[in-house]
Amino acid sequence: MVTTDVAIAVPILIAPVEGVLDCLCICELNLIHHHYFTIFHNPMRTHVNNIHRKLSLPTASRMTILMIVALIAGCAGGIAEFNGPDAPSFAPYPADKPARVALVLGAGGPRGFAHVGILKVLEENGIDADLVVGASVGAIIGAMYANGMTALEIEKVALDLDAKRFIGISSTGLKGNGGAVESLVRKLTNGKPLEGMPRRLAVTVATTRDNTLQIFNRGNTGAAARASSATPGQFFPVKIRGIEYQDGDEATPVPIKAARELGAEIVIAVDVSAYVSAIPSSAPDDWRTRDRKRAALVDAEKPYADIYIHPDLGYYAGISDDYRRMCIKRGEDATRAALPAIHAAIAKQNATARSVSILAAFLPAFFHNQYRR
Repeated sequence: MVTTDVAIAVPILIAPVEGVLDCLCICELNLIHHHYFTIFHNPMRTHVNNIHRKLSLPTASRMTILMIVALIAGCAGGIAEFNGPDAPSFAPYPADKPARVALVLGAGGPRGFAHVGILKVLEENGIDADLVVGASVGAIIGAMYANGMTALEIEKVALDLDAKRFIGISSTGLKGNGGAVESLVRKLTNGKPLEGMPRRLAVTVATTRDNTLQIFNRGNTGAAARASSATPGQFFPVKIRGIEYQDGDEATPVPIKAARELGAEIVIAVDVSAYVSAIPSSAPDDWRTRDRKRAALVDAEKPYADIYIHPDLGYYAGISDDYRRMCIKRGEDATRAALPAIHAAIAKQNATARSVSILAAFLPAFFHNQYRR
């Protein structure tokens, strides 16, 4: 009997992740995380209601079924702590070796599928970033890219991802399984530390106390990504060296300024959040407030970017195959539209570098001749 009920319950259980893919949504419990994922206008809602009518299950039974499914999926654990020598930390990059091109991948839950499209077009056009700065889902995808995975390899991971594996159960109820996020990132980066990637990788997080931005660029990559994608209320925070951290989105959704402060000469920033102009009149007031706050945080940092890419992904998000492919396609389109600006910024930087090189070669001889006179 239990087996049959669970088999029926599984199709109505949908669990995206903030990070891998950024939110936890159980249709039955109406745990809707902002506009990252919603069941509004979702045919799954009709499917769920039909199942309820056919089964006539009491609420307690339906809750029991979902609890069983969550137990099968895994345990959410609790607040993970990292205090060892490999705990994430920060160290400045050498001043004499600045990053030429930084790619900033912003937060946005399932909207982060668009990052895959951005990477595809950059790769097709020979544009290579030597510094990746990621927040939340941007940290997850950024870790794959920094580890040298091709855009097509990352796309395969994104399209094959089974989001149900990222839910779990804790003493406080259903939660996102941060341990699963950490394990996935560790696997996809071959267990390398942040400083061991072929490309420089910086992950942003926010303190739970006051949402202060913290950058990690050394230590345990999986732990850093887990903290960066720990959505408040959906995932447990992560304690690193005695300080609790949560989703990097809470400090700054697109950490553009961080990339500049890390020494990047050219900054390509990607914002996958919803357009404020797309907020529907039916959206709850708290959603509107959060959207406008997020947009204000991004607007404050946009001047630090050389290129700002903001694909229009609509307002409501999802995790269906169609939604994933739509995000990837729109990410590609937005990046192709930005290619002239990207090439111009790189050409300008190249010209500046040549001028500096020529000047550096000329000055010693000039001063030597002046001294001889």
